[in-house]
Amino acid sequence: MSVRAALLALLVLLLPTGCQAAQMAYGDVNGDGSLDIKDVGWALRAALKLVDLSPEAYHAADVAPLRSPYSFGDGTVDVSDVMRILRRMLGLEPDPWPARLTYFPLDPGNMWIYTDTQGNSVLATVEGLADVDGQPAYEVRLSTGESYYLRQDEQPQDPETPLVLRLLRRVDSNGVASTYIPPIDLLRYPATPGRTWEGQVTIPAGVFTMSGTYTTTIVGEETVTTPAGQFDAIKVHTSLSATAFGISIHLVLEYHYAPWFGWADLNATDLANGPLTSTSANVHQVAYP
Repeated sequence: MSVRAALLALLVLLLPTGCQAAQMAYGDVNGDGSLDIKDVGWALRAALKLVDLSPEAYHAADVAPLRSPYSFGDGTVDVSDVMRILRRMLGLEPDPWPARLTYFPLDPGNMWIYTDTQGNSVLATVEGLADVDGQPAYEVRLSTGESYYLRQDEQPQDPETPLVLRLLRRVDSNGVASTYIPPIDLLRYPATPGRTWEGQVTIPAGVFTMSGTYTTTIVGEETVTTPAGQFDAIKVHTSLSATAFGISIHLVLEYHYAPWFGWADLNATDLANGPLTSTSANVHQVAYP
């Protein structure tokens, strides 16, 4: 019997049931909440190109190689992933084992390099956890001197929005901090096309305090090509209006977010005062530890 025939026979014995479209843990390929022989079977079928997994299931199966103590995967499902899931099922793969997919890749050490329309490069690095008024948040530091503090919140009690990426604070290159009260919901999962949410926010920044509103809409799903590669991404549109001391600010942000990767591009436009100004950037390179 050939190796392929033996593998096919094993697949028949495993008889995996259908994959569920839900947020899944690494290794839980069929999304039923446990890691067992059925997940090994689904991973093996994917490695042999016998089945097309959903994006969530594919990333749940992509568990090799180890990228950092709390994240792994290389974008491909092959025999190394099958063996790692099997080892985990048998208790041979030690902790730490990530409990969930890193839909928002905030692992410390992750880096992205963006290039704007003028050819300038900006490096963004996840520095690690920081404290923002008693709340933990990941600091994403830019080579321009700015820092953004983000947090991924799980909401298991809310089946419509089990996962949210929130912006808690921005610190500009001069060290002036703007804290968003409450935090701004940058992206809600699942990011279903047509989904819209609104929010009110107060922004203390030094001696100034601004108040405003924002509206975010998931425009749709698009394939985006950048110098770093091609990504299946979600197009997001956000409109932010704020006032302070009679001064109005109206910003429009449009970007493509690639799940499990990050921002593929960003376009920001200031519509408020004077001539129209805009900036844009495309991801040029990515590096994971």
